[in-house]
Amino acid sequence: MSGNWHEMPLEEVFSALKSAEHGLRAEEARERLARLGANALPEKNPESVFHIFARQFASPLIYVLFAAAAVVILMGQFADGLIIFGVLVFNALLGTVQEGRARN
Repeated sequence: MSGNWHEMPLEEVFSALKSAEHGLRAEEARERLARLGANALPEKNPESVFHIFARQFASPLIYVLFAAAAVVILMGQFADGLIIFGVLVFNALLGTVQEGRARN
């Protein structure tokens, strides 16, 4: 049965779910648990630090900065290009640390 459960009278909800106001009998709960499984969401494996770090580079602005650094290096300005690369890596490290802290 599908629909707007919040709009249905309680008696209809209990009837549709084959339940009662005070819940299921222990015997019925065990039988449903065996038949339907636990009422739990599957847990996702946590993302590795490498994946979090790599995802920090998934932005069009980051691509533009990488291209700019490459062009600057090709023009002979090695120090400037390395500084741009260094800033990109530093930004990715900071983003990884912040995301790791937020997940914990």
